[in-house]
Amino acid sequence: QQVVSLPKTSDRIAEAIDILSNWDRATDKNNRGAALGVCVLAAEWQAESGGSSNPDPQPILDDCIEQTLDIGGRLDPRWGDVNRHGRDDTHWPVAGGPDTLRAIYSRRLDGDDHLTAVAGDGLYYLIRWMPDGDMRALGTHQYGNDMTNPDSPHYLDQAEDFTNEVLHQPLYSDQDRIGRITRRYDVRSD
Repeated sequence: QQVVSLPKTSDRIAEAIDILSNWDRATDKNNRGAALGVCVLAAEWQAESGGSSNPDPQPILDDCIEQTLDIGGRLDPRWGDVNRHGRDDTHWPVAGGPDTLRAIYSRRLDGDDHLTAVAGDGLYYLIRWMPDGDMRALGTHQYGNDMTNPDSPHYLDQAEDFTNEVLHQPLYSDQDRIGRITRRYDVRSD
């Protein structure tokens, strides 16, 4: 509220305040207010989590204007154009933001021209009990089932679907796994 109440001392500041005033607080990939809005809210959130009172709004707005222009080329880039998910040179636009239902915490990594999702909620499951008593589950993972082994085909195989909010049926039953198992092994301790 303090930021949008600042005086419009330049065309750029006026444009930024208008974008923030009209932002619907959504963080979908096509949202034109999220890049600037998330930046402003993140500064307030960081101050609060550090035990400080709300910081001075003018330097926050000025800094967020510079950051958004630097990374997005304009004050209202599409959120998915600047907020990305993936690894190395493989990444996709991702929705979500700090303290949202789809919590995604992003930052600019060295040399990148975008923000990269570095934390947040990465494992989603929807469980539904059907009228006939059957349970149905759908889920997604932000990377893949072997996210620590870059040589595995499952290192990043769910990331694009994660960014597109595609859910898959987990392979719970023997029937679901037919034709999908590539290796079997037993884990035991001697």
